[in-house]
Amino acid sequence: MTISVSPERSTLSLPGLRLRPEGAPTVRAGPDGFRNQPDQARANSAAAPRAPAAEMGALKAATSGLDRASSVTDAALAAADAVINLLGQLREAVAADRPAEAAQALGRIDETAEGAGFDGVNLLNGSLPGGGLRVPAHADGELSVAGHDLRPGGPTVAVDLTADRTTALLQTEDALSGAEAARDQLRDDAKRVGAHRAFVGLLSEAVTGGKDGLDVEGARLAALAIKQTLSGTSLSVSNGGPQTVLSLFR
Repeated sequence: MTISVSPERSTLSLPGLRLRPEGAPTVRAGPDGFRNQPDQARANSAAAPRAPAAEMGALKAATSGLDRASSVTDAALAAADAVINLLGQLREAVAADRPAEAAQALGRIDETAEGAGFDGVNLLNGSLPGGGLRVPAHADGELSVAGHDLRPGGPTVAVDLTADRTTALLQTEDALSGAEAARDQLRDDAKRVGAHRAFVGLLSEAVTGGKDGLDVEGARLAALAIKQTLSGTSLSVSNGGPQTVLSLFR
């Protein structure tokens, strides 16, 4: 048997005897009597600073805006695919000199573009010129999703069925290429919205302690890793420097 006594703590050791089960709290004896040593992860969590309410409010607003933007882009993508299929039908009708079918295809294209909205936002009917849909990405930052116009008679689907067949066919080919380019940009924007949504979700979990074992330093490193991933994208993000992100953890 070994007894060790010091002003800070006292311990007792008996060979071959286990004094506590695995995982049980360690009991220490000190000047103020016996006390349990707190779990280290719990101590780190309690010591971690909490984000101010204003910053949490900004993160919640960003989450809501990004969720809405994701639904808007999903609706536009589905409609863009439908427009491209209809333009294929239009090309066949023009090539076969079937004007009634061509006019019907143009009418359906117009209906599809006008019905591509979600929650009052339509990315395919020309209602969002300039900067497009602006979405709060995180504290003091925003991103934009480009708007398009796939309505017949617009800048992309400029097909004149009263023109000669060769001209109308060339116009249809140009419209098809333009619609495919618009769809590709929508897909790119949708990916970036999803990446920012994951980024903001991680920040929210970090500052609220939502992830087990994630302390302030771990949250900072995780935020920087995702921020570095997003820095390689071409989507416009204003005032979104790393210092904005790191300020959440100061």
